[in-house]
Amino acid sequence: MSDEQKELPGTPEVWVCLGTRLGKSNAPITYWHPAPLPETASQAERDALAYKGQSKYVVGGEYRVRVTRKPEGGISMHKIDGESPKYLGKFVDDARRAHWSALERIAETRLAQIRRERRHGSKEQDPLRAALIPLQQIAASLRTEADKQALTAVVIQALHDAWSGRTYTRTLES
Repeated sequence: MSDEQKELPGTPEVWVCLGTRLGKSNAPITYWHPAPLPETASQAERDALAYKGQSKYVVGGEYRVRVTRKPEGGISMHKIDGESPKYLGKFVDDARRAHWSALERIAETRLAQIRRERRHGSKEQDPLRAALIPLQQIAASLRTEADKQALTAVVIQALHDAWSGRTYTRTLES
């Protein structure tokens, strides 16, 4: 059999990329889910399929993939260059995409933080974290929702003023 006639493993199906999350060891993992999920799907099919590595795929995008369903309930996705996964130009609904995108951003932010901490040796040596300690101490002392909202507003206003080129001089009492 020539390379062109070689049979590809698995069955073609449509799956949705759920984006990147961090695994137990803080390694990036890309999650996938069959689309649409049939009512008769097994528990293994209802669970997302995970692959190590950061996603290069569109969160919430539908892809044609090749999968093999094992008799014991496991699922394998086959990644074959030029064949799978192939973006289909379709998306799931906006609410789910927004939720999954937020989870991916959280994972990306956490991963960047972990990498910075490794580079600097510890959290305490990160100058930004050190500069935020007084603000964290103030925040920890607040008990009412109104006080927490007021502090948040003051911090956001201070950042906005800095981005606008204005000097921020207000205090919590003003």
